[in-house]
Formats: sequence, structure tokens, C-alpha cells
Amino acid sequence: MPGINPFCHIPPAALLYFHYGLAFIFLGAAIAFKNMRGSRLRLAGSLFYLAVFGFAHGTHEWLELYLIVEQHTLTSREFLLIKFIEFVFGFLSFMFLLQFGLILLRQISGSKLNALRWLHLLLLLIWATALCLLWFRFQSVNLSLILHADAITRFCFGFTGSLAAGLALIIYSRSIRRLSKNTATNLTCTGITFVLYGVLAGLVPSKTILPWLHVPVELLRMICAILITGFTIKALNIFDIETREQLVEKMKLLVQAEKLASLGQLAAGVAHEINNPLTNSSLNLQMVRKQLVRSKPLDRALLKKIDAVARNIERASTIARELLQFSHNDEQEFLPMDINEVIRQALVAVDYRIEEITIVKQLSNVPKISGYQGGLQQVFINIMNNSMEAMTGLDRREIRITTSQHKNKVRVEIADSGSGMTKEQLTNIFDPFFTTKEVGTGTGLGLSICYGIIRQHNGTIDIFSDIDQGTTVVIEFPVLEDHEIHSDC
Repeated sequence: MPGINPFCHIPPAALLYFHYGLAFIFLGAAIAFKNMRGSRLRLAGSLFYLAVFGFAHGTHEWLELYLIVEQHTLTSREFLLIKFIEFVFGFLSFMFLLQFGLILLRQISGSKLNALRWLHLLLLLIWATALCLLWFRFQSVNLSLILHADAITRFCFGFTGSLAAGLALIIYSRSIRRLSKNTATNLTCTGITFVLYGVLAGLVPSKTILPWLHVPVELLRMICAILITGFTIKALNIFDIETREQLVEKMKLLVQAEKLASLGQLAAGVAHEINNPLTNSSLNLQMVRKQLVRSKPLDRALLKKIDAVARNIERASTIARELLQFSHNDEQEFLPMDINEVIRQALVAVDYRIEEITIVKQLSNVPKISGYQGGLQQVFINIMNNSMEAMTGLDRREIRITTSQHKNKVRVEIADSGSGMTKEQLTNIFDPFFTTKEVGTGTGLGLSICYGIIRQHNGTIDIFSDIDQGTTVVIEFPVLEDHEIHSDC
């Protein structure tokens, strides 16, 4: 008895649409089941829309598969109903794809980019106007109306959505190259394939036989779908890489916290011990200087030496004060505050130093945080002073300050165009008494103090830098919840 082949009566077009839809269903499932909780990557905030696109578009293709397989058993009314449902799923899928691209572009730019919102509204207006004209032409829902509406939807949202998603992924891939070159390459390939898919799905009508290849356009769409899914699944490994880096970072922070705690106790004792003799020495030196000034003839050489001793005593006193501040763990009164206002006040405090430096502010409307204003001002003043010193003697001197919200965090980024630091320097940047400045110009306690203040605010501080590429300081604070604001008022 000959074997039965269950696929012998299935049209080749049905197999094509089966794999076509399956590829996009896999795309949605891969994103949906990926653990992105706690991720700081901008991509994480927009992948939900790409997952919905995958599920909706896969369903759209499988509805076409159903029509191909069951077209001889369906009544004209049933066929028209399924065709309309297929159109709705196609419209929704392309809308979510466009939303994914626009949101990622806004996150990359660090601003709201109202122009993108207006583009979205303009496309909706064009689409709605075109549907109204079609309705006046056909006067009833029929197959021709649905096919024309589908073609308009593919052009307005399929092509533009794929183009926006592709460009966003290509641009975003550059920003994560330092984290993973392979992931950046996969995202670039995903973006390029999305642009190609947008041309094939948005500009080339369905059922078209491409003359130069003699194959239906749906075959190339299926290949693009498989490539998009494959590259995206590979690119999702970036979240595993980020998780590993976060674990390493937490271990470093734990070691750093223990180190700072023990050093803080030692620093407090040393500061108290040397403060008294320094104060006594300073007072006696002032008395000697006054007597020397009154004596005649005035020995100017001796006066210069006394002034030099006074400057060194003052420097030692400064170190003692910073040691005390470094070991100071008293609780301050934390109040709701606007981080943008704290940054503006810090800029006023360093205004005398920024005459020849370009300050670029991109301060978004972010939620309030709970903080101690004096401590946060000291953090921003210290970081900006470090940035200014890193740009000494350079032609391009620019500091870019950006604020934004990422989920339940308020993020502050301070980037300079300075000389940058090596990886070895970055490893020790928060260690007490570690400094990249010349001997005698820094105590090496500034960033350690900043680290302690940020920890008191339950925040995080990260520094990214490369030689001759500048330095970027990223600080994140938890958003102050509404009930906390009301309880403090």
C-alpha cells in the first residue's frame, strides 16, 4: 500500500505563507519570552511594539494561508469577512511597527521630537482621507474596496513603518558597539532587512511576479521575514550580556562599598588627629607673619617662605576637610526636587569657569526625585569641574548635559569632549585618593564623595570614557512616586 503524503494536496503558495507567518510569530515569541526586566538599554522600552507587530503580522499571513487552503469551501460572504479581518490585522501590525520605529528614534535622540509625532498624525490623516475617497467610490464593503485599502495601508504604514524601524535599528546599533560588536552587526543587518522588507511589502503589490527573478514577491518577503527574525533573535543576546555586566558591576559596587566603609572610619580618625595641629600651626604662622610685616626693614624673602608654608597648611586643611566629608554619613533631610533646577544652580556656581566652554543643555520634563539639594549640587559641580580640567588646552571644549526618564528612573548624562581615560583609570576612578590629575592639583577624593552622595540617594553613577573620545557620566535616580510627594508636602 503506497504511503500517504499529507502535503501532496497543499499548494506551494500555502507552504510559503505558512513559513512566512511562522517567521513573524517566532519574532514576537522570542521578544515576549526574553527577560528584559531591569534593563537600562533604550531598545528595551520599544521592543514590546515589535513583538506585537510580529504576532499580528504572522496572524495576517496565516489568515491568507487559510484562504488559500479553504477558498473552495468558503462562501463569498465568509471569504469577504476573513479578508476584512486579515486587512485589520495587517493595519494593526504595520501601526505597531511604525510606533516601534518612532519610539526608538525618540529615545535615541534623547528628546521628544515632536516632528515624528506630526509625521504619525499626517500619515493617519492621509490614510483616513484615502479610505473615505474609496468608500465614496465603491459605496459598500467588497473585495475591491478591501484590496485597495490594503494597498494604501501598506504604502502609508508598511513602507514608512519598516523604513522607520530599519533606520532606528541601524542608528541604535552604533551606540551599543562598545558593549557587543556582534550584536551591533546583527541589529544593523536587521535594520537593512527591514528597509528591504518595507520596499517589497509596501511598494510592490502582492501577487506580483518579479520579472528579473521570475518569482512571486511573497517569496522574497518570506526570506526577509526569516532574516529579520534570525538577526533579531541573535541581537537579543545583548540583554544577556547586559545582565552579566550588571552582575559584575554589582560585585564591584559591593567591594567598593566595603572598601569605602573601612576607609571612611580610618579617614575620620586621621582627619580629626591632623585637624588640631594644622589649626594651631596656621594660627601661629599668622601671628609670625604679622610680626614680620611690622618689623623694619621688611625681609621679603622670608615673607615669601612664610606664605608658601601657609599655602601648604591650607592645602593640608583642605585634604582634612575632604577626609571628614568622605567619612560623613549623617542623614540629610531629603525633599522632592526637580533635578533640572539643581543642574541650573550648579551651572551658575561654575559660571566663572565656562566662558570659553560650550554648554549644551537638553533638559527634558522629568519627574521629581527625593534628594538633598546641597549634596546633589556638589556632585554636579565636581563632575563639571573635572570635565573642564579634562578639556584644558583642547580646541573643542564642549559639555553636553541631558536629562531623560527611563521607566522609573531619572537619568542625567554629562558628556565632555575632553582627553578621556584609559580602561585602567576607569577601573579605579571611584577609589579614594586615586586621581588622574598632576601631583599637587587634586586629592583624589572628589568622585569618591560623589559616589557616596549618589548612594545616599539610592542612585547609580557610571562613567564611560575612551582616550581622545571624551568622558560620559551617567547618573540615575529613582522617580519619586506621587504618594511620596503628597506625604512630604
